[in-house]
Amino acid sequence: MQSAEKGEAAVKLLEPGDMFGDYTVEKLLGKGGMGAVYLVRAPDGEKYAVKLMFPEIASKNPDFRKRFAREAEFAMKIKHKNLISVYDVGEDPDTGYCYIIMDYVPGGSVKDRLAAKGALPIAEAISITAQIALALEVAHRHGVVHRDIKPDNIMFDADGTPKLADLGVAKFTDDEHKTTVTTTGMIIGTPAYMAPEQMMDSHHIDARADIYALGVVLYEMLTGRRPTEGSSAVELLAKALKGEALPDVRTMRPEISVAIAHVLSLMCAPRPEERPPTTLAVAQLLQQAAMGQLKLPKKRPRASDAQKAKRPFPVAACVMGALVLGAALFGWRAWSSHQKTTTGTTGVSPVAAVTSPANPTETGISPVGVGASGTPRPAALAGFAVAVAFGAAGKLRPADFLSAAFGAAVMTTVRLPPP
Repeated sequence: MQSAEKGEAAVKLLEPGDMFGDYTVEKLLGKGGMGAVYLVRAPDGEKYAVKLMFPEIASKNPDFRKRFAREAEFAMKIKHKNLISVYDVGEDPDTGYCYIIMDYVPGGSVKDRLAAKGALPIAEAISITAQIALALEVAHRHGVVHRDIKPDNIMFDADGTPKLADLGVAKFTDDEHKTTVTTTGMIIGTPAYMAPEQMMDSHHIDARADIYALGVVLYEMLTGRRPTEGSSAVELLAKALKGEALPDVRTMRPEISVAIAHVLSLMCAPRPEERPPTTLAVAQLLQQAAMGQLKLPKKRPRASDAQKAKRPFPVAACVMGALVLGAALFGWRAWSSHQKTTTGTTGVSPVAAVTSPANPTETGISPVGVGASGTPRPAALAGFAVAVAFGAAGKLRPADFLSAAFGAAVMTTVRLPPP
């Protein structure tokens, strides 16, 4: 047995060939701050993984020991093909290690696959996500929220079946009024995969936090990178407080179908109530999307679009402006022409010139809307034609169209008083 320094404290590590109870240690599979995982061989030759908590950690914080034991006890109660099976839990009297004996899965993890080949094939990523969603459904039905869904915790057995591991930070809902197995005020989980509500309060969350995290893992499997790549924990928390949605996955990988992108956006919706209610629903949605059977909702107009729709369409204002401008232009031309004909070389009063013996009823009125000497009728008719064209194309609302038409009709009959 060898020692490794961790800060000021030395932790004991097992070496190949060491005995741990009836098991022979073959190799170290991984090590973290709280313990290590080893590949061991049973007397009958079967291989298992043994997860150990360092005695120094267990002695300093009894809550960690409780959580460690609860993980194993829960895992022993339920069986699912996509959950790693646990066979034994206890504390070794010789070494002081708390231990869990569980399945050995030699196929690596999602993290390993991403490191080896980047983004996964779309069908493979969807299949892995759907299977893990079904495993989570079993956990959620037993009152457990995983709280740490990430590529490291999705592993593969020899035939490639994905299996969910590590319930070490799971939240057991029946503990809320009994014992606390997590430290109040701690952020529990891995920030890059945590739902916004989990970033703010890790203790009062439900299954929808796991749905969000699984969605982030799906995003990473589809694109080869996390949607928040490079963001610090502080930046992630700031985004959580703002309720920012994740980037559209199709901007990174355009061949992803709209249906799959839609399901992913639902899984990673900033607010829990906008996500699917259960991981079973997630698995069903993914299956439908993959088979092209998902019925997408009709696109709802955004609030800004709805506000724009309430505003009068600028074409209506343009048409009415053209009518008024045309009337003013032709009225001015009529007035100019009339001025020239009445005050030219005869010196006759303009008012007298307006009086027509042939049409005494029109005395004092110049028929600007009708005659040939500068009527605005062409502009009015042109404006009316524009209104009809835009109305037929659906660019004018009925009220705008009627207003334009009425204005055109008025312009064809208006009479201006003589200057």
